[in-house]
Amino acid sequence: MTLTAEAISDRLAATPTQPGVYTMRDAAGGVLYVGKSASLRHRLRSYFGSPANLEPKVRRMVSLIADFEYLVTDTEAEALILENTLIKRHKPPYNARLKDDKTYPFIKIDLSEEFPQVYFTRRVKSDGARYFGPYASAGSVRTTLALLKKLFPYRSCTKLITGDEERPCLEYFIHRCVAPCTGYVGKEEYRGVIQQVIMFMEGKTDRVLKELRGKMQEAAEALQYERAAILRDQIRAIERVNEQQKVDSGGQEDQDVLGMASGGGETWVEVFFIRRGKLIGRDHFLMEGTQDDEPSQVMAGFVKQFYDSAPHIPRELILQHPLGEEAPLIEEWLARKRGQRVRLLVPERGKKRRLASMAAENAAQGLKQRAIKWQSDSDNLQQAIHEVAEALNLPRLPHRMECYDISNIQGSNPVGSMVVFEGGRPKNGHYRRFQIKGVQGVDDYSMMQEMLRRRFRRLAEHLQANGAESADVGASRLVGTPLRPAQDTMPALSPKGKDRGEDVLSPSLLKEEEGLPLSLDGRGIQGEGEAFAQEAVAVETDDLRRPASQAGAKEETWGIVPDLVVIDGGKGHLSAAHQVFLELGITEAVPLASLAKEREELFLPHDPDPILLPRGSPGLFLVQRLRDEAHRFAITYHRQRRSKGSVTSALDAIAGIGPKRRRALLRQFGSVAVMKETSLQDLAGVPGMTVKLAQKLKEGL
Repeated sequence: MTLTAEAISDRLAATPTQPGVYTMRDAAGGVLYVGKSASLRHRLRSYFGSPANLEPKVRRMVSLIADFEYLVTDTEAEALILENTLIKRHKPPYNARLKDDKTYPFIKIDLSEEFPQVYFTRRVKSDGARYFGPYASAGSVRTTLALLKKLFPYRSCTKLITGDEERPCLEYFIHRCVAPCTGYVGKEEYRGVIQQVIMFMEGKTDRVLKELRGKMQEAAEALQYERAAILRDQIRAIERVNEQQKVDSGGQEDQDVLGMASGGGETWVEVFFIRRGKLIGRDHFLMEGTQDDEPSQVMAGFVKQFYDSAPHIPRELILQHPLGEEAPLIEEWLARKRGQRVRLLVPERGKKRRLASMAAENAAQGLKQRAIKWQSDSDNLQQAIHEVAEALNLPRLPHRMECYDISNIQGSNPVGSMVVFEGGRPKNGHYRRFQIKGVQGVDDYSMMQEMLRRRFRRLAEHLQANGAESADVGASRLVGTPLRPAQDTMPALSPKGKDRGEDVLSPSLLKEEEGLPLSLDGRGIQGEGEAFAQEAVAVETDDLRRPASQAGAKEETWGIVPDLVVIDGGKGHLSAAHQVFLELGITEAVPLASLAKEREELFLPHDPDPILLPRGSPGLFLVQRLRDEAHRFAITYHRQRRSKGSVTSALDAIAGIGPKRRRALLRQFGSVAVMKETSLQDLAGVPGMTVKLAQKLKEGL
């Protein structure tokens, strides 16, 4: 049961202004979102005010809220801890969540044991043992344990050590154990080996090497040449690993470096563990439910959830993105957990900036490889296509799927996107972008209808001219052309990317924007070293060289009949799209569905109940990738138009600066911001500029 406005007002009036944690619930009682605030009343009121002031993701959540509850805490720091606990417990869909955080493994060394072992564990206790981690997977732990076993001769058996064994096992003879079971070493010497393991894990390899060199020298002086040779080999092995671990961090502090990349509703967070200036390890973690979240929100969510269970917190966290308004509170919370001050840095230049960029680049590449790995598995793709066809009861397998999305900010610079997947893979050359010209104000439904009319009016004309039965062959057929594979036809490219209703991508834009759907928000990864290469589309050079064939190639792509059209949105967007299909008479020829972000629900016309594909299924992943790519493509185009508009208006307002001079200035300096900082003499030196015009430009900016 949804709360009425009167009930909300009464409950908000009774809500305290103290710090606390609040929980939003849907009609079924499920937890939608968990948040915290220094003032519960003020924060909760912000959700139930004007929807125009809310972000799209928050607006969607508010439309589902049937009830809310809260818990009062003494301080905001307590609220932060409680918020983190509730997020882990309930895994709300509108919170960014560290994936499977409760199962992350650690390396444990229990110093209370007589002869300590080094082993794998998933449970961290306050038992005085040393824990290292968490690691992203059991495989990461096993890799680290294998390295440690090669470098340090500690025992790997679980037997009771008495020192009375007659002979050691094979590990002693291959120099992987010092054999305390036979009494060859005592407790103190064995604990020395364990201390070396701990120092190595802490990054104190210089101290380890110093100790080993001292022991090697003692063995040589005592004429124990075999033992000295074993120590020499151990030293060389550690030195080789140490060389591989060295990074130029600009200091000797303990640091964690965090970079991330988003895509497919998930965010890949790469963590570099730097101890005393050396990269002793790296790992990656996945955050779920991050679609539409700002980078600062995702980064803050990861830091809170990851370091809540991490046994060691370094002195410094180097972050790719700031943590927003929560930064002081998180810094204070981390300092209490560590027992010393913790610094949160978002460097803008220098060595630390390069470290953050390196982590971000690795995150982007990791996410890209994850998508490629899934996509390259033809079994996955075929299973996904069959799952979608079965779930939606399609008349044929959705070989060609088209997805549409709208992007605008309060109605300004509205644009739409059309992306195409064929055989489960992006068909980059058939992407289209639209300027919305006939809708004023904030009206996503009308914008969606305008875009769909312009795309499917041409298809409807083809169907009427060639007979509706032509649609039965699906994406393998271009209506009005002989039967042939659709991927053999490529669209002509707009040489200048002119702003038409059915704009196609210019070659330069293809290089920047086409490829795998790795970024939800279209921003990619900002900053030095963080932008990653998208895979270029293969374009037939003959199509580019023969202007006479361009119109025909373009018309052919509009005539392809999709096997499934997906609208990014819920029931409202689906109804708007269905109305267009009814107007054009193509409801029987083209299957239609929408994908809502709230719970990843699929909706069909005339079916009030949503269709839920199983979480983690190939079919769900496929439609999510399709939707996310449409979202990315739309937002990218929207930002380009917004940026173009702001630059043009700033320069066009200055008398004497026409298109030619504007192009020359932008080619020379890149942006208006750089022009503001440029000297008068440098501005006047641009071809076509004079000192007088440069003076006007400086005054105008």
